[in-house]
Amino acid sequence: MLVLTTVIMGTFAKYILGFSWLEGLLVGAIVGSTDTAAAFCALGERNIRFKLKTTSEAESASNDPMAIFLTVSLIELIQTPGSSYFQLLPNFFWQMGLGLVLGLLFGKASVWVINQINLDSSGLYPVLALSFAALAYDVTSLLHASGLLAGYVMAIIVGNSDLTYRHSIVRFHEGSAWMMQITMFILLGLFVFPSVLLKVTWQGLLLSFLFMLVARP
Repeated sequence: MLVLTTVIMGTFAKYILGFSWLEGLLVGAIVGSTDTAAAFCALGERNIRFKLKTTSEAESASNDPMAIFLTVSLIELIQTPGSSYFQLLPNFFWQMGLGLVLGLLFGKASVWVINQINLDSSGLYPVLALSFAALAYDVTSLLHASGLLAGYVMAIIVGNSDLTYRHSIVRFHEGSAWMMQITMFILLGLFVFPSVLLKVTWQGLLLSFLFMLVARP
């Protein structure tokens, strides 16, 4: 789905903004990933079948590793014109495959440690879970695989397991997630200047409508 959205939006961006094919596809890869937080909020209070809801949430969240891979790969192709397109395929399988495997391993290991270890305070268990998430991301990234995918898979395993002090761990990470989202959008907003934005108003609005109605309705 993300690849199809990237191609469609890349085509629109090429002709509307006058970009090259690679630059247009880069725009498509950047905007193509569904906002996970928005999807969770929109689906959370709706009377939707459980299977459909969980499938939509999983699809939304799993888009991010693919979006990062496409974005980084396209930037590399733009910066080094002599790069081979065929190098992307083995790199994709390495990043996604190893990220998935390490996410499973770290998820199982973190559940076992959390349930076996005896800490002095219940407030330390959320910190322990967060430490495992950081460890999974860092180790996977050092092996040039998708740390984001590893962290996502690990979170699925941990979140669906019986844990010691589960309530504290879940509430801690919910608060942390909202704080990170607020920080992210503030930082993104700091990169937008009204004087620059006005120059591409109609192009941006047109791309937004095409994105909502055609590329990813």
